[in-house]
Amino acid sequence: MQAISDLMPVSTWLLALLWGGTLLVILLRWQRGRRKACPDDTRFLENESTGHRQIDIDLRKSQQLLQSTLAGLQDAVFIIDAESVAILDCNPAASDIFGYTREEMLGNTTAFLHVDEAALARFRAHLFPAVEQNGYLHLLEFEMKRKNGQRFPVELTVRPLEGETGDRIGWVSLVRDITSQKNYEEYLEFVATHDALTGLPNRNLLYTRLGHALRVAERRAQPLAVLFIDLDGFKSLNDQYGHDAGDHALQVIAGRMQEE
Repeated sequence: MQAISDLMPVSTWLLALLWGGTLLVILLRWQRGRRKACPDDTRFLENESTGHRQIDIDLRKSQQLLQSTLAGLQDAVFIIDAESVAILDCNPAASDIFGYTREEMLGNTTAFLHVDEAALARFRAHLFPAVEQNGYLHLLEFEMKRKNGQRFPVELTVRPLEGETGDRIGWVSLVRDITSQKNYEEYLEFVATHDALTGLPNRNLLYTRLGHALRVAERRAQPLAVLFIDLDGFKSLNDQYGHDAGDHALQVIAGRMQEE
């Protein structure tokens, strides 16, 4: 990931990103230190050269480890330049999640990944106060946009990259697609208030809606009608053809009621 190494040309430091308490990325860099050498100290120069070769080997191993780590993540990771706010690099999951190739994303700001300008402004309104107060933005639920225009829910974590002097030199942005999580939450909410077989509101939802309707009718001094529907012969249908046939009959009737 050449752009990352270009962003970080000197000094030793450790970057650790946490997502939900899990260590995601460790980036190691080593100081290329030099001490004053005597011109005639050939042994020192040889040792220094050997040390530099080892540093180069260790640095390449570190970069390979970083590449492998980023490539194995299921969350999108973006390295963003502090001045231009352009994407310097991203991992394969970024392409999988958003639908763009790496080449299409590099050099652009992340604005095209947001739903619209208003959504981008809301994101920035959360980002900068959080960074000023906590040093990072962690797990903000937000909506972003894929290449095909589909909007989807995400969790965002953004951390600044700082140089040795404390200056901000970039950003690391992690984006987690939480579509499956949101779908499951909606499913749990639905089954808590609807009959699993027919999809019709269950007794709990009936009482909630009926109570609301009664309060509205009382406040407006209007009458309220409640219709009770009974299925004649349903027990005989169950006894003669079995519960599967009875369940199917309920589903057909419920479907017709919902169509009406």
